[in-house]
Amino acid sequence: MNIKYKILIDTREQTPWIFQINECCYDIQRVTLKTGDYSLEGYVNDLAIERKTLSDFSKSIFQKRFYRELQRLEEFKYPFVLLDFSFSDLLNYPDSCGLPPQVRRRIKANGYTLLKKLIEIQIKYK
Repeated sequence: MNIKYKILIDTREQTPWIFQINECCYDIQRVTLKTGDYSLEGYVNDLAIERKTLSDFSKSIFQKRFYRELQRLEEFKYPFVLLDFSFSDLLNYPDSCGLPPQVRRRIKANGYTLLKKLIEIQIKYK
């Protein structure tokens, strides 16, 4: 039995993943999702995927809006925060972001600060 699904991508997702239509995925649609960047039609109240690049994660963890998003994710049966970067990139932040030196000098956080926040988030939220 083939299950067919439609991928939903939030309209605010600036650089969305690219999906292919195939025997399982019959459509991809940009919609406004209340929580998360991706879901499946018929499962928007059960499944939410919030994707974070390193630069987005490094900014988000210091904003109340991100923690409100994590609280909303708690209500989902299948909540995911997908970190779209490697562990070594995290530890080598901000050098691993390819930011210009004048921008990098203004950044107060380093990779270990981000790792500490990540662990705190993993402990507090499902």
